[in-house]
Amino acid sequence: PEVKVIEGTGETMPVGAIILFYGEKIPEGWQECSGQNLDTQGFEELAANSPYYQNLPDLNQIFQNSDLNVKWIIKVKK
Repeated sequence: PEVKVIEGTGETMPVGAIILFYGEKIPEGWQECSGQNLDTQGFEELAANSPYYQNLPDLNQIFQNSDLNVKWIIKVKK
């Protein structure tokens, strides 16, 4: 999918993007990659753009870090 930058919102990451995040509170529209299951209802755009919409990868288990504020997260909604 094409990445669109919406001026004034800072919206640059497409749904399905996975990034390394540092912080205590995961931003709105993102989910931690901890191997959890997602229902497609409410995550239609993620289902269309990513193979991970039903079973998120458990990247936090694979790439263990001693700092609990470091997490892998996936964008699930705009």
